[in-house]
Amino acid sequence: MARFFLDNNVSHALQALLTADQHTVTTSRAHGLAGRDDVAQLLAAVDLQAVLVTHDREDFLLLHGAWLALAARWQQAEEHHSIVILPQAKEPQLHRYLTEFDTSQRPTRNAYWRYRPSDGWTRR
Repeated sequence: MARFFLDNNVSHALQALLTADQHTVTTSRAHGLAGRDDVAQLLAAVDLQAVLVTHDREDFLLLHGAWLALAARWQQAEEHHSIVILPQAKEPQLHRYLTEFDTSQRPTRNAYWRYRPSDGWTRR
């Protein structure tokens, strides 16, 4: 089962749905990060070895690109466990999308995944 970290802009009601499916789920609020920037959110997910879940597509696309570029530049092996971008939707739909995001079938090291109802899961 996946370990998820829900950032500031994801409904925390999603946590109960995922936890009922045996996923390990925590939130930015639970770690005192409510209102903190995206870098703090990603670093918390890294420390927790969790997949970061957000709706913040553009900001995290830039952050993911910077992460990869800096790691290559500094020859660092630090990895994140994926950034997952979800569309705005009601919690049952978001739950379905994340249930579909099977970490055993998708690479999660330094990956950026986006779900769109029209295309499904795509990796950048």
